[in-house]
Amino acid sequence: MPRYQIRIQSGTTRLNPRFKDLAFIESKLQKRISKLEPKVNVFIRNRIRNALRKNRVYKAFVNPPYGVRGSDLVAEFGLTDSEASELIQIEMMDILLFRATNIEHSETSKEASGKQSAGVTVRLKGRYLDPDKYYKDLTKAPFFYYSRKQRSAARKRKGFRGSTYKIEWMKWLLEAYRGNAVIYSSLNNIKSYGITYDLEHGMARFSRSGRALMLRKTPTNKKRLESRYFPYTMPEIARPRAGAKNFIDEVARDKDFVSNLNDGIKNIFDRTLKLGG
Repeated sequence: MPRYQIRIQSGTTRLNPRFKDLAFIESKLQKRISKLEPKVNVFIRNRIRNALRKNRVYKAFVNPPYGVRGSDLVAEFGLTDSEASELIQIEMMDILLFRATNIEHSETSKEASGKQSAGVTVRLKGRYLDPDKYYKDLTKAPFFYYSRKQRSAARKRKGFRGSTYKIEWMKWLLEAYRGNAVIYSSLNNIKSYGITYDLEHGMARFSRSGRALMLRKTPTNKKRLESRYFPYTMPEIARPRAGAKNFIDEVARDKDFVSNLNDGIKNIFDRTLKLGG
């Protein structure tokens, strides 16, 4: 977080006459410093919210490109449009803005004061989009679900319940830097499955999204599974860029985002600590 230094000289014409007493100036500074934390927190959270909304992964959940292979994350992760929108816009955003982002307190250190001047250094401490804070919360329920393999009619008659798989889709996103390894490590036999958007002959009723379905590769299903969608792999749009670990980390690392954030915080310092006028 940025550091801000202010040095006041007694008798300077830019100060209101009533501020010429340095002890009074220091007291006034301390009161204004206490107002920094809530202002900075609100500012940072608003900037993070806006930056996330522009991210391609966020958009792929909130306004999915229906049926676009490798980009329709709602379909490829087996979610419904309504639950994806709620989980990303409300649940995830709440965790990122209020649990993983917080400016806890400000520190001040007073420089040597003389008869004619006094100086104060102010530093805000805290972190934003802290993975140590959001990872655990975003890999709990409701950011995964259990999917049961469909049974054939013959197996149903014999009482087979079918296999159940834990689909940890958010964990896959948060560890997207690992590529397919994060998926295969949690679902070893997923290599036998692929994604198809070719839902015909009533197959849509088995799809949570109504647009795509995960199928085991068999002679019957082989034609439905194009080579690049078998086996199941990390959707292309979810793969992080610029050395980031995931789409959240992309936002935190973006140079323009960081620069604008620091400039905005400095402006808050300037307005809050201004003593003249």
